[in-house]
Amino acid sequence: MSQADFAALATSWHDFYLTAGAAAATLIGLLFVGISINLDEFTTEEGTGIRLLGEQAFANFVFVLLIALFVLIPDQDETSLTLSLAIIGGVGTFRIVRRAFVFHSRQAHALGGWRYVVRRLGLSALACVGVLAVAALMATRPISAFYWLFGVVLIYLTSAADAAWDLLIEVGRERRRPVS
Repeated sequence: MSQADFAALATSWHDFYLTAGAAAATLIGLLFVGISINLDEFTTEEGTGIRLLGEQAFANFVFVLLIALFVLIPDQDETSLTLSLAIIGGVGTFRIVRRAFVFHSRQAHALGGWRYVVRRLGLSALACVGVLAVAALMATRPISAFYWLFGVVLIYLTSAADAAWDLLIEVGRERRRPVS
């Protein structure tokens, strides 16, 4: 695919990535506001579980924002987008592996059991692997890669929204717990 054809392909996805990036940036801001209003719940030792939820939501929204920003770079070629996506996928995979060790060291049963850990990390891990697969596909089949990248963005957003919802519920529970 020529440079001009690839630029036209990326431009055809412009509105989607502009919307996804704007939504992710807005939700990052709202997450910061929500966390700062409830900062006491996040900074105690007992707040580890909700802090992990906040980190999960934040990271997934940031990955969507980064993907959107990289796709929206004008007149780029597939090699630069491939490299950008590979970096995002690599960083995301490293983060998931590190997060799995954090969950393990915090005794998964205290955070809701292994089903909870798989739920919390599974979608993000799937998205990270998806970004790496899309990066590999981008150089040879860019049209298919853009459609797969659409799916990856949806997985990241779903995982982030799920973590943010759980965060909201957990902060509410923390506020209702009697102080001992």
